[in-house]
Amino acid sequence: MENNKLELLDTSLLQAKEFQLVQHWLTVFKAEIGWHYYLDLIWQVREIKKLNLPPHATIIDAGAGSGMMQFLLASLGYTVLSIDFNERPIPPRYAKIFKIQSKSNRVFTNDYIKHLNTIHAKQKKKNLPGRILNILKVLNPSYVFEYIKTKFVPYGSITFITADFSNLDFIPDHSIDAIVSTSAIEHNESMETLSLSIDEFKRVLKKGASMFITTSAAEEKTWWHEPSKGYCYSESELKRLFDFPTVSSNYTSYKQIFSHIKGSRFLQDKLPSFYFNNPNCGMPNGVWDPTYIPVGIIKQV
Repeated sequence: MENNKLELLDTSLLQAKEFQLVQHWLTVFKAEIGWHYYLDLIWQVREIKKLNLPPHATIIDAGAGSGMMQFLLASLGYTVLSIDFNERPIPPRYAKIFKIQSKSNRVFTNDYIKHLNTIHAKQKKKNLPGRILNILKVLNPSYVFEYIKTKFVPYGSITFITADFSNLDFIPDHSIDAIVSTSAIEHNESMETLSLSIDEFKRVLKKGASMFITTSAAEEKTWWHEPSKGYCYSESELKRLFDFPTVSSNYTSYKQIFSHIKGSRFLQDKLPSFYFNNPNCGMPNGVWDPTYIPVGIIKQV
């Protein structure tokens, strides 16, 4: 279909108007994001806004974790089904701004969940300065403004659901307005599992609706990035997985876009603190040395 696309995400996205929305909510929550997530989030918000969906349209955030995309969608007024196979507590700071409920009823375990839990456990070990910092995050003016604002203009809602998105049997056929997934599909344990997930996305989406997925791109052959426990996909692999006989693609610009990203002072300066002294992340030990770049995928059903 003409709306299908493979788009390597360039640093030009940092000039898009959606940058302001992403930056605003990161400021509200004093949140840090992975090294390429500015590009992922800006691209996804831009593409979702093009749909002109009605208020309270239902969007799945597949592999949402504690990521910002679900909160950005709720801030735009959508009903978000936040699906992840890692069980998550409702974060108190976010729940004061957004209506969040949990319907977790399944328990999963795999190597990637263990990987995440190890990282999160390290982050939870807060000393006194760390606890004080958490309090200051709530007291920052942007957060207070949003807290007051929600008393008059409520945002969309979020439902945390523990599930493997290769099996969404609790969601009826053709009932979802859009699906997003932000840098999550590369952590599927096998290509077969990912194919099942894509089939499920197709099943639950309304006719003519689309999925907006970001993941990691490889220039030539698909390869495994051990530190972050994720695949980097070649163009041919993505065409096969998403069943694209023909598709709009800018993979021929890989070297140029890679050069822009590697030379981006903004992205380098925004490296999150949790990368440093951590070899198991997208930028091991916080050393600026990109080995892959993000790609956005649009698949219309």
